Amino acid sequence: MIALRKLVNTFTLALVLGAAFGAAQAPAAFSIETFDGEWTALDGSSLTQAGAHAEVHFDIQCPSVANSRGETVPDGTVRTVKVDLPPGLVGNPTTVGTCPEAKLVFNPVLGNLFSSCPPDSTVGLAEVRLVQGGLIAVPVSNLQPAPGTAAQFGFNLFGGIVRISAFTGEGGRTISTLTQVSQAAQVVGTELTLWGVPTADAHNAERGIICEGEFGVPDCPANLPPAPFMALPTDCAAGPLNTQAAADSWEQPGLFSSASSISHLPDGTPTGVSGCENLDFKPTMTVSPTTREALAPTGLEVELTVPQDQNPESLATPHVKKVVTQLPPGLTVNASQANGLAACSPQQIGLGTNSAVTCPEASTVGTVEIETPLLEERIEGSVYLAQQGTNPFNSLLALYIVAANPERGVLVKLAGKVAPDARTGQLIATFDETPQLPFETLRLRLNGGDRAALVTPSCGTYGTQAELTSWAQAEAVESDSSFTIDQGCGRGAQFTPGFTAGTSNPVAGKSSSFSLRVTRPDGQENVARVESVLPEGLLAKLAGVPLCADAEAAAGACPEASRVGAAAVGAGVGGSPVFVPQPGKSVPGVYLAGPYKGGPYSLVAQVPAQAGPFDLGTVSVRTRIEIDPVTARVSVSSDPLPQILQGIPISYRDIRVDVNRGGFTLNPTSCTPMAVQGTIGSVGGKAVSVDSRFQVAGCERLGFKPKLALRLSGKTNRSAHPKLQATLTMPQGGANIARAAVTLPKTEFLEQSHIKTICTRVQYAAKACPKASIYGYAKAWSPLLDKPLEGPVYLRSSSNPLPDLVASLDGQIHIDLSGRIDTKNARIRNTFDLVPDAPVSKFVLTMQGGKKGLLVNNTELCKAKPRADVRFDGQNGKTADSQPLVKVDCGKKGKGEKK
Repeated sequence: MIALRKLVNTFTLALVLGAAFGAAQAPAAFSIETFDGEWTALDGSSLTQAGAHAEVHFDIQCPSVANSRGETVPDGTVRTVKVDLPPGLVGNPTTVGTCPEAKLVFNPVLGNLFSSCPPDSTVGLAEVRLVQGGLIAVPVSNLQPAPGTAAQFGFNLFGGIVRISAFTGEGGRTISTLTQVSQAAQVVGTELTLWGVPTADAHNAERGIICEGEFGVPDCPANLPPAPFMALPTDCAAGPLNTQAAADSWEQPGLFSSASSISHLPDGTPTGVSGCENLDFKPTMTVSPTTREALAPTGLEVELTVPQDQNPESLATPHVKKVVTQLPPGLTVNASQANGLAACSPQQIGLGTNSAVTCPEASTVGTVEIETPLLEERIEGSVYLAQQGTNPFNSLLALYIVAANPERGVLVKLAGKVAPDARTGQLIATFDETPQLPFETLRLRLNGGDRAALVTPSCGTYGTQAELTSWAQAEAVESDSSFTIDQGCGRGAQFTPGFTAGTSNPVAGKSSSFSLRVTRPDGQENVARVESVLPEGLLAKLAGVPLCADAEAAAGACPEASRVGAAAVGAGVGGSPVFVPQPGKSVPGVYLAGPYKGGPYSLVAQVPAQAGPFDLGTVSVRTRIEIDPVTARVSVSSDPLPQILQGIPISYRDIRVDVNRGGFTLNPTSCTPMAVQGTIGSVGGKAVSVDSRFQVAGCERLGFKPKLALRLSGKTNRSAHPKLQATLTMPQGGANIARAAVTLPKTEFLEQSHIKTICTRVQYAAKACPKASIYGYAKAWSPLLDKPLEGPVYLRSSSNPLPDLVASLDGQIHIDLSGRIDTKNARIRNTFDLVPDAPVSKFVLTMQGGKKGLLVNNTELCKAKPRADVRFDGQNGKTADSQPLVKVDCGKKGKGEKK
């Protein structure tokens, strides 16, 4: 509202300056000698009441010089006058009549000083002092404004028209440009009086010069009801007010002479306005969404009304200084608006200047309409999204309001901060230090539609609180309004998420990228967490992948070397979700990290929350990885997904994870139909089980050639207790083992008397097995791991007659390889019914001998040539049977042994 701030006063003051410097004859240095002003009541007494309809007087003098003929002439010929009046000193030209410029001409009947303008267009008098002496009273008329000007005033001086065209200038000042100043006038000073109520009968006599050609004629009424024209400022805290003027001459164009006037009492004591407590300020504000549907995208309609008191006997309504609007909880920012959205930079808006606004069209988020008593036309414009961080508040969200009326030379620029609560998303909008100008109604509308700026709350009645502060009083006026959401009340109650997952190259035993996707229909409960269990055999090659450290994971700064994939999130309400990050923005990553919440590994998804003009930083979500110790089946459980970022709610619509590091993910070697299973949790506590069919192909092309070597070492005589070592080797690229059964040669019996200490299942689960329950040691090498897994072999209690043989393998992961001990045809058999579908290049099992030996020879081994029966079942359905010869240490002679 900068253009309106000094609307009338500047124009008429510029007129005075133009008259004062109207017709200099000498090219001497140009200057303003004195410049002063005061505000009085109609009777001439001093007046400082804020908002009063006062008589405003300005007195300006310029020096005169003697020309070559000894004549006294003004010192220079005025060229341009610029005036900057105090904020809040307002004149309203719509309360008086207008005069066509054609009537502002030389009138030979009434004299060459006057015009034929109607009495109701007169807003004051200019008392012009001539260089030769004498005083001429000139009526000042309100002219019909020319295109591109907010208002025009003028008067006829010796047959020449002094025209003042007004518009807004750099820095928000109102600039008045004087043209066609009579070169014949010899003016050294002017006192201008602007009437507080020009159409009042008290000015009938002063208007008499228009009706009868002379002052003092009492019967020259304006024929308009009394209405205020001038009003004093309403800011009592501003202190003495400063009016500034600057002018240059035709002799020295561009060299401006400046002068200023401080408001003061008749004795010269500086003073501002007072009595602000007497002003009446009763604004109201209503706020409502553009839809009554729950949890739906919505625009917003705001109407601020400030009743303007136009009674000339009353004080003017104080100007609005600050508006703080608190929207109700649940009416929050919609992330979907970021699709195709842009922002307006400080250079494009040009706050504080009268430069053209060049904000991109894509930054438009609404419209604005202003009605002011100063103009008959409305001022209309747009609401723009301000650029994050570089706006006047350095905030995430801010708005620019730009309203213009090019036909009247009016341009309004305002900036407002929008602050979302970091925890709830509740919005508070603040517009502060607004221009000291009167307006009756301001209507602001934020765009609706699928990409609307906001989202409605659930069904119910909600209140909006507004606090409005005037320049006159520090205490805010509260204005509350309410709205009701009563449609689509079932929205948000359901939760039926979609789920798909699988590998891009579903070929058995081959590496392939793996993707997982979770979708949520718009209007349902938001996603809170994601859990998934992968099919058996769908594994990852951990070897060679450096881990993201905990500190790096917490900071969202995992190194590139630990990247194993990417992630993307689509969020928002209505229409298509906005994906973060968008193309061209930062690249999201999924990184492999170390132990987390009991799992041996974890994934860190780092997604830059960048969409449209917004950058909310990097969202880092950590996911625990667990590996079933029996099946090696992988399950992942995400931390709770963030529901709000910097006050912006995240309505998850589409969550995508793509594990695509080369050679990282490995398909199973079993072609059995399986599924990727999962559980999707909602913010309301719902948990939905989901699954996605999974099956690889090409198992029949996989080879299956396991090789097992057995060795008995120690004493070979009957009743001795040998040590047993079994070494399994597997060629790379073939199917993995699904089941293994090894029947020992008939030379070996089970020494039950040595089965003394057995670890219970409870102890085993608690990792508290007695040391005496250890009967051997195992070690396994896998191409998926950097180091082998190894650990003790326990006898563990079983539901079978004999205890189970369990290898507890530790390392980068933990595997429990459990074997069932029984007999077949009087021979000891150990069967591993469940072997993980995982590649193993070598496996060594060593069982103790001697006092801890579980085997006892029933014959002299060196004479027996014992053989074992071995059966391997592959994950691809193939089998491999063999009867390997058990190696015996017969080449050495030991105590009590036969050669």
